[in-house]
Amino acid sequence: SAQPGAPGLNGVAGSALPGVIGSGLPGVVGSSRGYTSGAANGRQLLTGTSFQWALGVDEETDGEAGKSLDGEPAANWTAWGEGAATRFSGAEDSLSLQGDVATATLGVDREGERWMAGVAVAFSEGEGAFAATGDDIAGTNTGTAGGLLETTLTTVYPYARYAINDRLSLWGVLGYGQGELRLIEGRAGTAYDTDTGLRMGALGARGVILDARGFELALRTDAMRVQMHSDSVIGLAGAFAETGRVRALLEGSRMFALGANRSLEPTLEFGLRHDSGDAETGSGIELGAGIRYADAALGLILEANARGLVAHRDSAYEEWGAWAAIRLDPGEPGRGLLLSVSPTWGAASSGLDQLWNSTSAPGYASSSPGYAPSSPGSAANSWLDPGGRLSAELGYGVDAFQGRGMGTYFSGLERAGSGFQRWSLGKRWELGSQLQMSVEGERYEPELEEPDHAISVQGLLRW
Repeated sequence: SAQPGAPGLNGVAGSALPGVIGSGLPGVVGSSRGYTSGAANGRQLLTGTSFQWALGVDEETDGEAGKSLDGEPAANWTAWGEGAATRFSGAEDSLSLQGDVATATLGVDREGERWMAGVAVAFSEGEGAFAATGDDIAGTNTGTAGGLLETTLTTVYPYARYAINDRLSLWGVLGYGQGELRLIEGRAGTAYDTDTGLRMGALGARGVILDARGFELALRTDAMRVQMHSDSVIGLAGAFAETGRVRALLEGSRMFALGANRSLEPTLEFGLRHDSGDAETGSGIELGAGIRYADAALGLILEANARGLVAHRDSAYEEWGAWAAIRLDPGEPGRGLLLSVSPTWGAASSGLDQLWNSTSAPGYASSSPGYAPSSPGSAANSWLDPGGRLSAELGYGVDAFQGRGMGTYFSGLERAGSGFQRWSLGKRWELGSQLQMSVEGERYEPELEEPDHAISVQGLLRW
């Protein structure tokens, strides 16, 4: 893991690429990376897993921080990994489809003063079921037919971002994948195996139009195209599908100082989009709004954010989300009472937002891991559920390591609207940013299944 705040702690691709691939694709319900089925404890573990490793700089330095021997800024190398999961469902006439996909992604990138480039490799496994009724059953008009789908896909994603100046930045990502598909016909149980492939490309830009007196107005735009195909085999025809999306969004924010220690920052977004291809098509309007209040004297932060597709030519297509957060740390930072509460509903943020923001670090790179909840949509807070999700933690920080470090007693709750619950109780120790340890007991309560229990001991050493 990299030092918090150290040069090269970009993490942008790590928290963005699964969202780029999964969010906003026509036919996929929302952009959340959540999975709450009681039979998927292994996938829940994958979804909550991420890492980031600062590999160092690629040039010797002359002692001046971040400078190489020739005086140019040194480039930093970072390796990262992340797990993600998505549930989907859809219907067209008398055909319905539902299932889930779990993805593990590994990547490495190099970042300079104004640019970043890297490559990621993702492996996905998907399971689903389909059903058809009436005349859609080939040659029949009786009853209901359907079957099962199983897929695997390995994809390579090169990506890059470049800041032309302090106001304008560009980014892009390409994808090429190969995999296998198995279709099991419901009535006869006949299995068909075939090869599949994926091609995708996305690019975007962000430009600051106005930045003065605490007010910022920016224009963001992106375009994405995705193609998937399967080969034909005996008994099963080949298939080809293509979807695309173009968006332009105007975002504004204003910082208000409410005295020496308090501030209020509202934000507002308005965007136009156009979807094309073989799923939902037509134009739509997106709206988003948020507000953040901070009181440094009380150690209090209040945040709320909502976004949604308020109108679309295809009235059955929905995409929305909202989240809020309360953080209270009234004493010396990290000591005394600590409280965090964060409810989430739907797909609260798009994964593309991370690529737009060249300065944001992912939630799992927080200087206090496990305490302050990251923004919904990040790897550290990724068990989203359309029915809502709640994360809460209560802690108390005390001195440790003879006053050189900190110890925190904590209890936590995670609850999803579908019925999943996770309770935790334990203690964490931190010695600066170099050493962190924790002992934690957990109780998992999956939907419609017997509870599971676990005791975990974790350690983290940075050098």
